Amino acid sequence: MRPNNIVPLKQSTFVPTEEMADLLQVSTELLLYQAIRNETYHPFLFLVDTLPKEKQKKLLSCRRQAVTYLAHLFIEHLRQSNLLENYWQENKHIFCSLGEPDGSDDYG
Repeated sequence: MRPNNIVPLKQSTFVPTEEMADLLQVSTELLLYQAIRNETYHPFLFLVDTLPKEKQKKLLSCRRQAVTYLAHLFIEHLRQSNLLENYWQENKHIFCSLGEPDGSDDYG
């Protein structure tokens, strides 16, 4: 019988600073929001435009909350899988560019 060659997962020592954690959260939300606004969602967005303004605000608020929660779940999964540091390193340039002020106050 051969011995098991199972290597335990190395515990990550990566602990983002508060500023990095905020940037991870907001940037992940922005990336998810941009993915939602791709071509496949255009019919949905057209339907949103046909709703009265107060209903649009309510629906878009729910969607923003969903994106925020989804980003949180995604980051938590990466943290638990010891992949958060890798995610940060591979996308740091994107996160930092998204964090730069451009005069826009919304996700668009």
